[in-house]
Amino acid sequence: MKVLQILNYSAPYRGNFIDSLDMIENNDIAEVENFYLFADETKTKSASWIDSINKDNKHVFYLGEGFSNNVKRIRKVVKDCNIDVVHMHFWGIRMHTAILTSLWNMGGGGRPVLIRHFHNHSDYNEHPLRKIYGNIFYRSATMIGCSESVTNSIKRDFPKIDVRCVNNAISFSRLDEYEVIGLDQGISVMMFGADFERKGVDITYKAINDLVNKGYQINLYIVCSINEDICKDKLKKVAGTNMLPKWVHFLPPRQDIATYYRAVDIFVSPSREEGLAYAIPEAAYCGCNVVATKIGGQLYYEKIPGVIFIPAEDPEALSNAILSVVKKEKNRAHVEDFLVKEFGLKKWANDVTEIYLEKMKERR
Repeated sequence: MKVLQILNYSAPYRGNFIDSLDMIENNDIAEVENFYLFADETKTKSASWIDSINKDNKHVFYLGEGFSNNVKRIRKVVKDCNIDVVHMHFWGIRMHTAILTSLWNMGGGGRPVLIRHFHNHSDYNEHPLRKIYGNIFYRSATMIGCSESVTNSIKRDFPKIDVRCVNNAISFSRLDEYEVIGLDQGISVMMFGADFERKGVDITYKAINDLVNKGYQINLYIVCSINEDICKDKLKKVAGTNMLPKWVHFLPPRQDIATYYRAVDIFVSPSREEGLAYAIPEAAYCGCNVVATKIGGQLYYEKIPGVIFIPAEDPEALSNAILSVVKKEKNRAHVEDFLVKEFGLKKWANDVTEIYLEKMKERR
């Protein structure tokens, strides 16, 4: 089975997402060969890891400028590589239109199975025209949600389309590679901040600022894979100053993200919205005490030992949760086996492959 993964992904490292797609080729159900079609910018931003998936320099392709050119490009790759399944990730409405247009009149057995993967909640309900368009153009597609809450949002917006839930999984083996680094003295708190509002960076700032004002020695470490300058500017507005306090630090993204998890005391995820947050089980696997908000994309991890859940939009609750774990040792409760069994990549790859096979049988 040949699968074309069409994705808008240009992180400076493979990350959990590429590891997940790679695992599809090592599933237990059927033989799968992946091909990849990236945005053009991925060539420069992600060059360091592209070679790891570009077998014989024949498995990675790039989109370019212009709608009609991309329609032709997609169609050519599908035909030349004899693609059975097209699996879309992260693209906006314009690129989805190009993908759908390129496959529209490939009749008979020439049209591949089409999968649209939602990695965050559907917002089509907020855009009536897009919702009408989507229900027309996607009527022959299958949609996958990355969590139960995401899947429910898709079903709400696309009631007549086949929608499946395949919960995100984690590549835990990559977290066994790390460097030992030292951080500033005091309590160390880490979070991700590339998407300022969604990740709740302002909530964390307010919570820790309150604790610092009460005399606690705490350092906040924010990791931004992109948009670091935007995050800094927005945080300055929240702080009401042109210079952030010395306890706020920004860390560059790195492939061995476990280096950061294992260096800090506490990981916080005060998100307002999540599809299904990788970071919670990753941080727990690395021994962090974890605090997260009670939202749909995070409550899936309620059964992980030691994770503290708090209400969303509540800096005071976050402050109290941080204080409750300040005197605790890092969570070295050996939850690794539990996490790998419950949230590992192999089950995810098998579930996705099962959908591919089912849809291919229906096409015949």
